[in-house]
Amino acid sequence: MLEDFNRDYEDLKRRVEVLESKQSEMDDYNDLPPVLTADDLIDFLHIGTTKAYEILDLIGFKVVRSKRCTKTKLIAWIEGGGTP
Repeated sequence: MLEDFNRDYEDLKRRVEVLESKQSEMDDYNDLPPVLTADDLIDFLHIGTTKAYEILDLIGFKVVRSKRCTKTKLIAWIEGGGTP
């Protein structure tokens, strides 16, 4: 009986950690502006300039000469495993 309790406790503890991690991710998403530039992607995703522009080519749009993407599209792209 005590073993069952310990197992359930550890399982619950792991679930709480996962939820806290997801909340932290959502807090990070909330800090993003509604429309992102390459510099925003570089800072948020910790990637280089080339990779940022590759992502913008996949999910972004052009504004004059500058490429941008919406926060919604970026989150969907991340949660979709990096596919447009």
